[in-house]
Amino acid sequence: MKSLHATATQVVCDGLIILMNMDKIKLIIGLLMYASIGINAQSTYDLVYDVFQTSCNYSSCHTNAFKAAGLDLEGSGPNAKAEVWNNLYDADPTNSYALSKGYKRIYPGDPYKSTLFRKVNHGLDDFVQLHSNEGASMPATAPLDDKKKELIRQWIVYNSPDTGKVADVNLINQYYDGYGVDAIASRPSPPAEGEGFQIKSGPFFLYANGEIEHYYKYNVANQDSIEIKGIYADLGQVYSHHLIVYRYRWGDTLVTPGLRGLEDLDHYKITIVTTHQQTEEVEFPKGTAKRWAPNTVLDLNTHFINYSGNVLKCENYYNVYTQPMHTAPQLLETELEVNFDLYVLNDGLDHTIIDEVFDTSEIETRYIWAMGTHTHQWGRDYDVWLRNPDGTKGEKIVDASNMDGMPNSVNIGYDYQHPPNRIWEYPFLEVSTGNGFIHEAVYNNSGPVPVQWGPTSQDEMMIFGYLYVTDTTGLGNFEVGIVKPEEQSKEFNIYPNPFDKTAKLSFSNPDNEEYTLMIYDMFGRLVMKKENVNSESLIIKKEGLKTGIYLIKVGSINNTFTGQLVVN
Repeated sequence: MKSLHATATQVVCDGLIILMNMDKIKLIIGLLMYASIGINAQSTYDLVYDVFQTSCNYSSCHTNAFKAAGLDLEGSGPNAKAEVWNNLYDADPTNSYALSKGYKRIYPGDPYKSTLFRKVNHGLDDFVQLHSNEGASMPATAPLDDKKKELIRQWIVYNSPDTGKVADVNLINQYYDGYGVDAIASRPSPPAEGEGFQIKSGPFFLYANGEIEHYYKYNVANQDSIEIKGIYADLGQVYSHHLIVYRYRWGDTLVTPGLRGLEDLDHYKITIVTTHQQTEEVEFPKGTAKRWAPNTVLDLNTHFINYSGNVLKCENYYNVYTQPMHTAPQLLETELEVNFDLYVLNDGLDHTIIDEVFDTSEIETRYIWAMGTHTHQWGRDYDVWLRNPDGTKGEKIVDASNMDGMPNSVNIGYDYQHPPNRIWEYPFLEVSTGNGFIHEAVYNNSGPVPVQWGPTSQDEMMIFGYLYVTDTTGLGNFEVGIVKPEEQSKEFNIYPNPFDKTAKLSFSNPDNEEYTLMIYDMFGRLVMKKENVNSESLIIKKEGLKTGIYLIKVGSINNTFTGQLVVN
């Protein structure tokens, strides 16, 4: 007989010591490894199909025998999964209301127009408000848990492939287990009924200290032409690097629906709608508007950097405000000027890059309303001049180190993440494309390697863009511009701002709640924190804060105020 010593070992389980035969341990380990391999081998659709079998068919609702609402989520035979996928993807719903709204059982790349997600959402996301004519939420007896709902949403937002992995279950689990942070704390208010619509990009999830950039193809599905008088873009306060909205002129049918990465080379034949590097409201000058033809398709380019130690939920909101057609006499256009010839040594010295932009082949007079600039982390300044006919610098029109981008205003230092937009009142800035512009950016690369043009935060960029009209007939002298929502709140104020020594922060606290003050630098690093603030005013001292722009957040359980703090 073999001794117990030779054939058993001690296993500690919840504080209990158990004697277990080594052969059994090997068997259990083997089974666990097999189960792990099985899970890892499953496609995202395999996991979604399993949810259908355990949660949608258990009461015979959507079996191949019963087919509630004509929907079979079980399938039959050796190709059962493929049969179910075909029952869902781009398939019309039987519900007449959903069909009238243009929904599909799975709308390619859009969970919010997909009746599958709309029915199982059940409070996960208030972006979905199930209409009474759509029927009840499902499953009827027991809602799915949030992880399963999110799995279905992630699968759809990445275009519901029937093979391969598009959703990271580990990220979903961590987020819903309480180890997550939201890029946007709450959904912004959408336009009023009949005055526009709201687009949501995402969500997708990002590991701590990670970075990701996506394109999101979005079908506006407008039956008629629409006229747009303004935009609101919500990027949150810290994590979203930019949001650029493009419109397809043609070729959109060749592009994969939903979220896709930068490796997708089908992104072409487009024009720019708006670009955003911060949360902002853009009210176009009175008398101007953008117009979109029927069945407009957009591409939303979103870029997130996760500075936190938790999983980041990444999403953007984009409000489109409309008005009756032909209200505006002039159409507003967008131009983006890019210098791809960019290379910066990593020697810790300032390098000035100069580029000319002009076109003598098709000379056009443009009246510029707004202009903005863009670099990545090594950018230290950005200036734009009008170009004289002889190629020399003319009037300086943008200094991105100054307040409001105005060359003669207060110098606040260059903030590459939130550069100012220069605004011109009517009659705007008249420019001939034959003369064009000269733009100049300064870089100081103290990183480990030289950098050149590229899409990630580790690369660099040199871009300026502007919005313009080609005729000012019918326009008047109206003061209008880009407005940061946080500057509109009368319940939150910082004065003076910019400040030299101290600034007074005032905010509304009628219920005497306890707030936490947090100040972040432009890299998303927390540089100041003060807890248990219950008064309605607080003195902020410059001590420990370097010259520059900071993001300030004052939050309680029920309220959050955010804004920018400028230190001279």
